[in-house]
Amino acid sequence: MNLSDEFLAIVDTTKETVSKTRSDLSIDGFSLEEECANQPVLYDIIATEYSHIYCFVQRVKVQLEEIRAEIGQKIRIDPDAFGLSKITESSLNELITIDKDVVETKRVLNDAIELSMEVKGLLDAYEHRRSMLSNEVQLRLSGLGSKMSDVKTDNYEKKVEEKRRNIKKKRRGTTEG
Repeated sequence: MNLSDEFLAIVDTTKETVSKTRSDLSIDGFSLEEECANQPVLYDIIATEYSHIYCFVQRVKVQLEEIRAEIGQKIRIDPDAFGLSKITESSLNELITIDKDVVETKRVLNDAIELSMEVKGLLDAYEHRRSMLSNEVQLRLSGLGSKMSDVKTDNYEKKVEEKRRNIKKKRRGTTEG
């Protein structure tokens, strides 16, 4: 499988995964438990896609260097076949740069980098989502804690008021008798 075909296969699976998981970025505040449970799974899916495309980019970079070296070697062995009477660094670089394999490999590399950046952006969004889930859970817990402290305060005040009434009743009972 050549680079273009491999890249097209990666694009198909990655674009499908990105579109499916992008819709899961929003957080349903009414089902935080489910959202928290799903977060690691969703993050893993995107992280896996990112690692595939990242590794592909690295392989293409290596392959580009190999292609450039092979072409450079061919030019040095037989400069006449490439229309050169004298090999200079600049003429060598120009011929390597315009070679059809180099041009095609650079195109694939640029497209792969673009896809990699898109997936990296989604990965960053899922890291942000994780942080937002954590914040939301903390807010809910602090809200629950404040409600419980309100209940404690209400109960405390009711008990204090009840004790005051009992004390007043006892005082009235002793002064009447």
